[in-house]
Amino acid sequence: MPASGPALARRLALILILTLALTSACEPEPTPAQWTIGLTTNEDVGAFLSAWGPNSSEVYIAGGNPEAGALWRFDGETWQADDIPGCLPLANWVYGFDTDAGSIVWLAANDGKAARRDGEGNWTCMDLATPNALWGIWGAADDDMWAVGGNLPNNDPGEAPILAHWDGSAWTLVELPEIDRSFGACSRSGAPAPTRSGPSATPASCCTGTAARGRRSSPARAQT
Repeated sequence: MPASGPALARRLALILILTLALTSACEPEPTPAQWTIGLTTNEDVGAFLSAWGPNSSEVYIAGGNPEAGALWRFDGETWQADDIPGCLPLANWVYGFDTDAGSIVWLAANDGKAARRDGEGNWTCMDLATPNALWGIWGAADDDMWAVGGNLPNNDPGEAPILAHWDGSAWTLVELPEIDRSFGACSRSGAPAPTRSGPSATPASCCTGTAARGRRSSPARAQT
């Protein structure tokens, strides 16, 4: 007697499962990923410490040596040295935004220096009024940027790490909370979390093994 109703449905489901299993078993193994060295520079260029890009055909890497920063760009086929302002020493971090006018690129560097390149390729150098390195830079928008840094290794217990905010016109040094251990630098800044009272909060990862999260506080303006 031919199967019908629920029995037929179960039989068809079993046939489908067996067919899929046999088909997938016959598929070839995927090709393992292959690494390619796409850029080799002279040793005097220094090291590359950070990478960012809006797409695979526009990727930037930042670094350099203690005396001079370096920025290189990948166009999807080749790497080329990109222009960088002479005010910048070693660049520790690169971040940016994709806009209709072109990519906006931000750099955080040693000696409390930062730089911004607009979509037309014009650079602006910025001094955060600290002698210590800026280890990271990130932003939710071009007028809402966060930079972190400090002195590593820190032999001065009274020297605080750096957290600074850019509002589109000036940098503001942000006071960090006291914790039960010493740390000389903040090395990363993450995505801000929304708050009910207006300004967003931002987390910062600080040495050693400590994270802090808080709102922007009283201003201490830095030069631009």
